Amino acid sequence: MNWKIAFMVGVLTNMAISQGVVINELMYGPSGGEPEWVELYNNGPDSVNIRDWTICNKTGVRYFLRLSDLYIRSHSYLVITNSNTFADIHPEAVGRYIIVSWSQYFLVNSGDTVALHDERGTLVDSVYYSPSWGGTGGKSLERKSASDSSRSKQNWGTSIDPGGSTPGIVNSLTPKEYDLKLSAFSAVYMPGESKSVFDFWVKNVGTKTVPLFSVNVIIDYDSDSLAGAGELVATDSGRGLNGGDSIRFLIEKISANPGRYNVIARADCPFDQDTTNNWMIARLRFSYSSGSIVVNEIMYAPVSPRPEGSGALLPSIRRREGTKA
Repeated sequence: MNWKIAFMVGVLTNMAISQGVVINELMYGPSGGEPEWVELYNNGPDSVNIRDWTICNKTGVRYFLRLSDLYIRSHSYLVITNSNTFADIHPEAVGRYIIVSWSQYFLVNSGDTVALHDERGTLVDSVYYSPSWGGTGGKSLERKSASDSSRSKQNWGTSIDPGGSTPGIVNSLTPKEYDLKLSAFSAVYMPGESKSVFDFWVKNVGTKTVPLFSVNVIIDYDSDSLAGAGELVATDSGRGLNGGDSIRFLIEKISANPGRYNVIARADCPFDQDTTNNWMIARLRFSYSSGSIVVNEIMYAPVSPRPEGSGALLPSIRRREGTKA
């Protein structure tokens, strides 16, 4: 056997996997009537025609994806499932999925192989998953990096998306290019000075430098979680935050409208790819400043049956305007 040729074939196969279509997400243990599905992702620079491509599990039975031309554009997704109920559960993925008539239980919950072959029968990508990799409890199993090996357990994990999966969009476990995260937030009211101090940290958990972003503090007077009129009480900005770096903001603001309110801190970037992690809420009580409310009149000796403080006609002690207590 020519080992040099075998080695070169292996290198070319790995390059194809890291730069072409990969198996990107699996829903092998769905709940609530959701069908099983497999998501493909084109990690390459060119569109790929998947006509006559097949998919199979460990039984080796291959199912055709499409018998006519169908292109997955560069850096785009395609979901494969066996039921249109997928669209009812994931309407956001309409137009990004196809139906393949595989067996009802194509993906075995206890672990299985998923293999993708092109029109020539050449292996494009494959993965052997198990529940220890993640993807249980009705959540999907997500690939972290399309460029890293599909056969590495460390490259897979349970979806952390609030919906439990991310069909047709970037995976929740995949590092984003641009992703600001509010990593800490506290709000402290200082009654002696009638002001509040807002202290928070913004971290760039993306892979690229964020050139410009803003931070905002909202006092949610009407409890609608939106920045209504008069609720945006402080704003600041930052620039040039590199991936992995953090920056602290310390903002002081004169307090108004006594009461208990939710205070929202938010970091905003126009091209943030994940806005679920760039805000936090703190509960804060704003009290009246010293001397703003005083005891103004006392009825300490009422005539029966008048109660104390009833406004009886007998003389009472009344505080004069402008005098000290």
